[in-house]
Amino acid sequence: MAAAQPAAAAPAAAPPPANAEPACKCDKDSIPTILLIMGLVANGLMIAAAVLQLMLLDGGVRGFILDIYIMILGLLGIAAELRLVRFVRGFVYPIVKYVYFVASYRGRALYYFFLATININTEPVVMLIAAIVMMLCALMIFFASLYWGLPDLDDPKHAKQAEFERRIVSVAAASASSTPASGSGGGYVPPKA
Repeated sequence: MAAAQPAAAAPAAAPPPANAEPACKCDKDSIPTILLIMGLVANGLMIAAAVLQLMLLDGGVRGFILDIYIMILGLLGIAAELRLVRFVRGFVYPIVKYVYFVASYRGRALYYFFLATININTEPVVMLIAAIVMMLCALMIFFASLYWGLPDLDDPKHAKQAEFERRIVSVAAASASSTPASGSGGGYVPPKA
């Protein structure tokens, strides 16, 4: 028998060069776009599954009503996601303003989780898959909003009102600091009648 030769030591991996680019080019600014795409896909899948179940007429009256609700709520979810797209905000805001909690990431995550749990017990496999995808999307949105501290979206009218109030306060503070104290002479004296 030949003597077993010791295994050659594997060469040590060389450290990456100092100017090497990171493997993931994700940053906090790209996270909302990723979540937008995930939300649109999850809502689209949920709507497609509801339409398919409606076409099969598989669930009876209860299933029919549930599928209609799922399609309406899926469209609301798409509207909430499209609110992030600047040129669509004006069209989507009149719909979303009545359920404004879906404008925040955590509110939308809870909404998606609710929508997924409605469908988790349904019979067709397509609805089960859509519900699982929606639930995973909800969990990703929720934890991404916690980890990265994603901001909640502001209502355009509320943002304008807040800006207007900030300007009034700053103008009032500026005029108060520039007005001389009473009795120091230099103030406005009304003409005597």
